[in-house]
Amino acid sequence: MPAFAGMTNKDNMIGGIKNYRNALLHVFGGLCFCFLFLAANQVQAAEETRTITTFIHQDSAVRPSGQQSDENFDFTFVMTDDIVDIKNAFFDVSGISAVHSGQTLHLSLDDDNTDDVFDFDESTAKTYTLDSTGGPTPFHLIYNVTNVMATSGKDCYVNTRGTYDCTLSFRADNANVYALSIKLTATYRFKPPGTGGGLPAIGYYESPIFNSMQTGETSGIKSGFHNLNWTETNTGSQRIKFQIASCDSVTGTTCNDAGGWVYRGRDGGTATYYGFYESNFSDYCSGSSGTYNCRISFDHYNKRYFRYKITLCSASDCSTSGVAPSPGVNKVILNWSP
Repeated sequence: MPAFAGMTNKDNMIGGIKNYRNALLHVFGGLCFCFLFLAANQVQAAEETRTITTFIHQDSAVRPSGQQSDENFDFTFVMTDDIVDIKNAFFDVSGISAVHSGQTLHLSLDDDNTDDVFDFDESTAKTYTLDSTGGPTPFHLIYNVTNVMATSGKDCYVNTRGTYDCTLSFRADNANVYALSIKLTATYRFKPPGTGGGLPAIGYYESPIFNSMQTGETSGIKSGFHNLNWTETNTGSQRIKFQIASCDSVTGTTCNDAGGWVYRGRDGGTATYYGFYESNFSDYCSGSSGTYNCRISFDHYNKRYFRYKITLCSASDCSTSGVAPSPGVNKVILNWSP
């Protein structure tokens, strides 16, 4: 793993992945934020299949037996393709269970807006028994949720391009669990764009909200944000640019700070951006050939929550329609320290 500004040597193992708790990285890999539109006169290509993985949760907290309460893991599932249907979807849940008998885990991707997400009586709810009789034991569970994400009328039913706000409910009974990690993997059919044109002039992607304070850290600790790194695909006549918003207090998706979520660019201005083709790029950023690294504005220091926004433009003026291939972002890394 390369070194990033703000990393320390205080590292631990979470779910088999080395996680620098003072510089947690938010990474999208294998998922392209890009235009996927057909022109009216465009010949549609044959349907294709794609698999994407979405990070849901990871922490180092110890959940002692007899002290565990129900938890909700809210997440945003992003579908960037012209989807036909979900073929398979499952949560990959891993962690470590300590020595204790009769340990069970309950999982539910809730499919009823009128019901209590913590009662686990939905048709999707599953219970798993953990084996830890021989000492601390790693566990790895597969929780299938195809029937939720592929069925009309369910919460988290994915049937078109867009973002979906979903909730995974979790409960550990009589269990001592730590190093919990959760990912969602979905395989789906989609209609790829043809060749030759039909891209809109501009499009946007807004990330979920991220909490920079790790489980177990002292409440009130705020973060210094250091660098934004990304990998993009761009014909040279297209434009890709970022802005970052930060907040001290969040309720749900609402920023309670004065002005709410305010997206800012490289110099802290609301009309500036992080991007290779932005003015004074070398004063704030470095990189070439589609991989770039920018210093984050000091306006975000001493904040706890953050999110980012990507603007994709088919042409340099961000107002002219373009032709395929689409501009795209393949990886985003943002690091910070307390």
